[in-house]
Amino acid sequence: MATPIPLNEARFSAWEIAAASGGRLVHSLFDVVTTSVTSDARTVRPGCAFFALLGERFDGHQFVTEAVSKGATTVVVRRGQGSGVHANVVEVDDTLVAWGDLARLHLARWRQTRNGASVIGITGSAGKTTTRLLTAALLSERRCVLATTGNLNNRVGLPATVFAVTDSHDAAVFELGMSLPDEIAQLAAIAKPDVGVLLNCGIAHAEGVGGTRSDVAYEKGALFATLPRSGVAIVNCMDPAALGQLVRTQARSFRFGSCDGSDARLLAREPTAYGALLSIANGGRHLRVEFPLVGAAAALDFLAALAAAEAIAGQLTEGEIAHALSRVEAIEGRARVLDVGEVKIIDDSYNANPLSMRESLTMAIEVASQAGNARVGLVLGDMKELGPLTVESHRELADLIRDASPGWIILCGAAVRHTYERLEDLGIHVPCVPDAEAALVEAKQRIKSGDVVLVKGSRGIGLERVVVGLSAFVEAR
Repeated sequence: MATPIPLNEARFSAWEIAAASGGRLVHSLFDVVTTSVTSDARTVRPGCAFFALLGERFDGHQFVTEAVSKGATTVVVRRGQGSGVHANVVEVDDTLVAWGDLARLHLARWRQTRNGASVIGITGSAGKTTTRLLTAALLSERRCVLATTGNLNNRVGLPATVFAVTDSHDAAVFELGMSLPDEIAQLAAIAKPDVGVLLNCGIAHAEGVGGTRSDVAYEKGALFATLPRSGVAIVNCMDPAALGQLVRTQARSFRFGSCDGSDARLLAREPTAYGALLSIANGGRHLRVEFPLVGAAAALDFLAALAAAEAIAGQLTEGEIAHALSRVEAIEGRARVLDVGEVKIIDDSYNANPLSMRESLTMAIEVASQAGNARVGLVLGDMKELGPLTVESHRELADLIRDASPGWIILCGAAVRHTYERLEDLGIHVPCVPDAEAALVEAKQRIKSGDVVLVKGSRGIGLERVVVGLSAFVEAR
């Protein structure tokens, strides 16, 4: 599910690239301004600048010659790697850092050109993509918005998105992900958001930052620490770990949730077949909203999104809110309900952590209830990157499964063996298979007309293959 790097028209001279990145122009061949910037040799266009990034499974320096042959006039490489290149060569200590530094310059120029241009940064352990989608839709009612696409929310993807900002945009909505220490701080230093949204603090990606919820909260809270005094820090008042990060900001705070005293409060939620009717108290007014996404978590994401959009564009009318939501659809792999024949498949296969797993199980039960108390089937995969909390979290998942009382269950992966063992202790016997292909075989044997099937697991398990295969199987029956 990798998202293609977006094309851009970001223009820099080789000297500007060197100055922005603290690098050195070791070879000056062309006195030109770049036509674009890229880190993907497949997207090189004549006149562009190519950054040789170093990844876990690739080294961009291997593609410098290819980039130049396609017309790249400037290349950015690590020190000592620029000899023999027929182009402008900028050598830097770290090409990834330089990539972010140049994006920071691009965004600063945009702010200077577009008076009043604003940036929203969104982070959290669950719901980032949904909130980004909703925020962009709402804000687009009054602004020309650039927003993160797909999974471009890390130190490669965020700058790639930033470079796509043009003078036609006057607002940007960036999703900020985290898997390493200081990653949110580094991303926020590039984006310099005016509004920061912290949705929640679970133990997603805890392995890389210390292993505890407190560690995750501290890393996520770096977003608030970067906000200007004139900014707005939007936080989930129902999450104490997230709420505690407000001490790190001088920005004005805005609380959302279902608790008393929140600035935006969810008063009631009435589930429907494909969403919900929401009753909201916000800014001294009462809103009744037809919401197009399933699950209680998405309703809270909407509160955060509305707060973020209105912090930038002012109070939206009910008509503007309704129009924005009419254009919103669930994204592939993220709580998308598929009607396949007489079966509903909830495609939540993109990722999983303890918080999102709990929310998804609750959502599946709700969808089944709206479908006439349908039988629930579960295809659940590993929750990865939990570090020392892996065993505990997967055993706790077994208790959530028991409480959901599904009609059938399939576990897929290695870490869910701990879930399997705990279920055995509870007297619940289920298959535990090694991969998505085996899970699909098991699911085909169990699915019946009228079922509601939740498919959810971390990205590395590849459970989207179960969604595709199961959909084809049901349609062919």
